[in-house]
Amino acid sequence: LGLGEMKSHALSQKPEHQQELKAAIKQKIAERSLAEWQEVFADVDACVEPVLTIEEAAGHPQLKARGMVVDRDRGDGHSQNQLGHPILFR
Repeated sequence: LGLGEMKSHALSQKPEHQQELKAAIKQKIAERSLAEWQEVFADVDACVEPVLTIEEAAGHPQLKARGMVVDRDRGDGHSQNQLGHPILFR
C-alpha cells in the first residue's frame, strides 16, 4: 500500500497509533476503485474480497455450490431465496 512509514504502528498497542494506521489505510483505499484493488491483489495470497450485499451474496457461485442459498416459503403462497446458515450439520 505504500505505507512503510506506518509499519511500526501495525504492532503498536497504543490506540492513537492504531487510529492513525486505520485512517491512513482508509485514505489509501479510497484512492482506487474496487476493480483496481481487485487487480492489485489478484496474484497475492491474501484475504482481500469486497463486502457483498445480500443480493450479490445470494448470486455468488461459492454460496450456491455450498447450498447456502435456500428457498423459503413466505407464507403468502410465494417463496424467496435466503442465505442459509454457514454451519451445515450433515
